[in-house]
This record gives sequence, C-alpha cells and structure tokens, in this order.
Amino acid sequence: MVEKGPTVSALNLDTPRYSKVELYVLKDDVDFLRDVAAALSDPAREDETRALLRDKIPPARPGRLKELLASMSLEEDDPAQKPAPKRDIDL
Repeated sequence: MVEKGPTVSALNLDTPRYSKVELYVLKDDVDFLRDVAAALSDPAREDETRALLRDKIPPARPGRLKELLASMSLEEDDPAQKPAPKRDIDL
C-alpha cells in the first residue's frame, strides 16, 4: 500500500503560490525529483536551489515543436511520405 503524505490543506499548498505538477519520469529519477521539489518548497533552500537549477538547465523555448516541424523536409522523394504500393490480395 502506498503511504500518503499530509493533505494539501495541511501543508497550506492550496495558496496561489503553489501549483500541482504531475510528471512521468524514469523510476530511477523519482526520488531525485522529490528531493528537488522538497528543496524548492523549503524557504531555507528555495532561492539557492532555484538559482542552481536555472544556472544548469536552460528554460524551455516556446515553439520548439513548430520549429522542428518547419525544418522537416516534406518533399515527395521522402520514402516515409510515399504511399505504399498497391498489392493484389487473394481472398
């Protein structure tokens, strides 16, 4: 059985300052990410933790998917874009 921690209201996390985040990550990273989340929500460590993370991890650029799709060649000579040849099927 999974142990549940304190409720959101008990931690006073229902204030506008906090948001709930749900992630799908590798099992090996679960404990690490919980530690990061705990450090970010600890007033004694949040500023230093945030500064370290921002220094090492660049922010995600909006529109990356659009840029990637725009850079892809959709010419007819692309084998992935050609329709499959018709086959005679005996039933």
